[in-house]
Amino acid sequence: MSSKTTATAANKMTDAEVEARLGPAALCRVATMHEDGSIYVTPLWFSWDPEERVFWITLENTRRRHARNVLGDPRISIVVDEDPRVEKGLDSGAWAISVRGRAELIQDWDVIPGVLRRILTGAIGAEGAEQYMRELEHDDRCVVRITPEKWLTWDYGKADG
Repeated sequence: MSSKTTATAANKMTDAEVEARLGPAALCRVATMHEDGSIYVTPLWFSWDPEERVFWITLENTRRRHARNVLGDPRISIVVDEDPRVEKGLDSGAWAISVRGRAELIQDWDVIPGVLRRILTGAIGAEGAEQYMRELEHDDRCVVRITPEKWLTWDYGKADG
């Protein structure tokens, strides 16, 4: 086993590899900026739209910390990753997709149900998504559209460079 830095030219993912990782993934870590400049990070379900090349997340309401932060500062970061090394050993590799971009809070009920259904289907399956949609109290729910500006990717499963 050789030591590796986080991201190198040799372990950078191709666009096709990124698309393959984002399609089935459902959980990301989202970072937004507080008014005082500190960072707020939480895990959230997401969906990647490969045609528009945007990420979507949903928030219960506009009073949530991420929503308030996006309204004050649209800068946002997302990390989608997997690291099986703890359970399977160091040779099992790890990979990550880290994105910085701009967020737009959307409260349009012509947009929200479709985005929400896509996020939920990816996270909990079609049946769970439909059940959740039936129980939805949508009075203040919102979605966030994230347009990537900078990508950083790595896959430790790739050959050493």
